[in-house]
Amino acid sequence: MRFRNAVHITIDNFTNVFKLLLYSLVIMSLSACFIYLILKLGLSSILNSPELQELKTLLVGFVRALISGDSEFLKTFSESFSEGIKAFVLLLGNESGSIIGAVIGVCVMYLLGRFAIGLAQFAFADNINDRARTLSRTKFYVSFTKNIGKAALYQIIYVPLSFVYDVGMFALSWFVCFYLPTMIFSHALLAVLMSIALTIASVLCLQALKLAVISNWIPSVVCGNLSVAAGFRYSFKAKNFWRRLGTFVISIFIIYTVNMLFIVFTFGSAFVLTLPMSILFVLCLQLTFYYEDNGVKYFISTDKIAGEEPPVLGE
Repeated sequence: MRFRNAVHITIDNFTNVFKLLLYSLVIMSLSACFIYLILKLGLSSILNSPELQELKTLLVGFVRALISGDSEFLKTFSESFSEGIKAFVLLLGNESGSIIGAVIGVCVMYLLGRFAIGLAQFAFADNINDRARTLSRTKFYVSFTKNIGKAALYQIIYVPLSFVYDVGMFALSWFVCFYLPTMIFSHALLAVLMSIALTIASVLCLQALKLAVISNWIPSVVCGNLSVAAGFRYSFKAKNFWRRLGTFVISIFIIYTVNMLFIVFTFGSAFVLTLPMSILFVLCLQLTFYYEDNGVKYFISTDKIAGEEPPVLGE
């Protein structure tokens, strides 16, 4: 029922998909520009180095030699290319400070981009909550400005925690992908197939676990008037955790499957709609769990109401 109701709420708030898409495109474009500037300025000494230019010249010459059949160039290419690689590696060692600085700069811009996109989560959650509770259509900028303080504090807490969690998830997925299948299966092809399947399954399940644990965080702040810190603590007291986790696991697998199908059959064009719609659906699912667990009445359409009267969590 919660999954079905979340689908109804998502459809009822479908116009928010385009708002989230536009907002995300603006933030991603700005982030990409700043990342380009960081890489361009930080790695200019490497990008403009004679060593890199020599490697480019050798590779272009190699392609031309293959096409024209220049056997003399091909005979000396291996030795010349090896010397070029050695010189380039030596250059990278000498420019390690610039590389580290560029990597740090890119990571900072990535986190700032996530922070900026995450600010919209509270606005859309408040927007969807108003629609589900009162059938009103709150303007995005009104919800955004009203919740900017709480959204910023939420992102300050969430982004670093999520980054650490994602790094741990990547490390575990690396182990599952490259080591676990070879420990279990001796057949090479079977090990490769199981490696792909287990890696995808572990990533999706770990994402579902994260979403299930924090699923009450935003709703408790937006709907229950709790502070961001109190909402974070409240998210660990969620009712029916295993049911919640199971629903999120199924939802994440469905979201992944639907997005992949749309990417394949529309050559990626529909992904610009299915991705923001998936983000909004997760928000609707979190709100639906909060409504149901706390007996909150809410509209799933203009003529259908679910839930019960709400308790007061705090002011």
